[in-house]
Amino acid sequence: MLKQSLPYVALAIVLATGVYLASITLRKDVPLTPGAKYYTVKFGEDVTLRTEVAETKEELQNGLMNREKLPKNTGMLFIFGMDYKYAFWMKNTLIPLDIIWINEKMEVVDIAREVPPCVTEKCPSYIPQYPARYVVETPAKWSVWKKIYPSMKVKIYREDGAQL
Repeated sequence: MLKQSLPYVALAIVLATGVYLASITLRKDVPLTPGAKYYTVKFGEDVTLRTEVAETKEELQNGLMNREKLPKNTGMLFIFGMDYKYAFWMKNTLIPLDIIWINEKMEVVDIAREVPPCVTEKCPSYIPQYPARYVVETPAKWSVWKKIYPSMKVKIYREDGAQL
């Protein structure tokens, strides 16, 4: 009996090793943006995302424009001074994204999922249903994979660990 199953066990080990090695060679991590400020955004009790911070006028305008990839498990956090229905567009954005709007009470108020890139002159705007103070952009489908939903509580932590 053992002799008959031995070839199948060996084949399974070889296949598993091949899949593992392929995943290592295909995974090319994108480095973090040099000199950028990063905050941690925590959705609910157990979903966290490391986010590059956009808070200056130029950072807020450029966002993730002209980026071909995002570093693994990262996104971008836009910090505005007050709650408002901030419109986003994907002009010169090369990767599909999810856009998550968060209000001053630190609750998700709206989500635009799988927003496609736009490299033409006319790009649609994505406007939340309710005013928000913060916006988080993530890779497309991240909000689905992590089960992010409107009314979900959010915490934002600065680099020094202090909470916004």
